[in-house]
Amino acid sequence: MRRREVLALFAAGALPADYKPQFFSPEEHRLLDAVSEMILPADERSPGARAARVADFIDLWVASSPEETKQRWKRQMAAIPKDPAALAKAVERAPGEDGRFFVAMKQITVFAYYTSKIGIRDELGYQGNQAIHAFPGCMA
Repeated sequence: MRRREVLALFAAGALPADYKPQFFSPEEHRLLDAVSEMILPADERSPGARAARVADFIDLWVASSPEETKQRWKRQMAAIPKDPAALAKAVERAPGEDGRFFVAMKQITVFAYYTSKIGIRDELGYQGNQAIHAFPGCMA
């Protein structure tokens, strides 16, 4: 599966409800889910990364990536402390490669969230390409 197909499936909400990880082990997938939820937690404004199935997107994205990318993600996931809160503290102490990985993790989490139905439609209110007859101006 190519990355464009992954994005199309995710954006269409076409991932099965009983999704099984394609690349990561179930334990790694749970850790990925916990870290992505730490980055974009559920709150009164948004249901968060878990509800948007960000970990599923990342799993599919990495599964369709080049071998070098797959190996880097496996290496970095193995190095992550099993407690997501400990990950943030470890990155603060020694940014290096862990810090770069955490930045990449934040970037893909935000990308996955805002290309999901929850992020783009429910939170941002995007209704798709529409022709409008007049520009109403800023509503904020």
